[in-house]
Amino acid sequence: MYEEEIFSGNSAFWWSPDSSKLAFLAFDETAVDEFTFPVYNPSEDSNAVIPYTTEVTMKYPKPGYNNPLVSVHVFDLGRYLKDDDVVTSGLPASNATLELDWESRHLANNSIILEVAWVANAMLILKEINRNADNGSVVLFDLDNVNLDSRAHGQVVRKLGQKGEEGDNGWIDHVNTAALPSSTLH
Repeated sequence: MYEEEIFSGNSAFWWSPDSSKLAFLAFDETAVDEFTFPVYNPSEDSNAVIPYTTEVTMKYPKPGYNNPLVSVHVFDLGRYLKDDDVVTSGLPASNATLELDWESRHLANNSIILEVAWVANAMLILKEINRNADNGSVVLFDLDNVNLDSRAHGQVVRKLGQKGEEGDNGWIDHVNTAALPSSTLH
């Protein structure tokens, strides 16, 4: 779903403008059902005659069924390079990786991260909606003012949906939030 419908690509990571931090999504597809489909010519040779198909099985969420559970993280390269005690449990480089959290976040099985964008070297904005796409938030993270624990808490700066800025009975459109020039954030 994320690859085809949300990001239209096969990557879910974003470097900060100064390349000192990397925001990324972590996916837990454990509860996502599998889909099997045939491949009729499994070779690169279009003239090859292969009488039997092969099958590919992959995790593939369908409407109304389980989506992957997604969490948002930021890896801080500067913190990683300064720390002599590289922790090997949990996420790689967990001593330099923060998990992002915010007030009124949807439950993991009802959450879709629609957008992630850097608006300054240490400021990140993300857009989260529910599966019905009728309730969501835009959340701002100031990563310069983060404690050294494993979570960074963001501030909801816009509410979306029927009780927010797009106050009709429709769904929240998938349009990119315009990034602000860093000079407007100081």
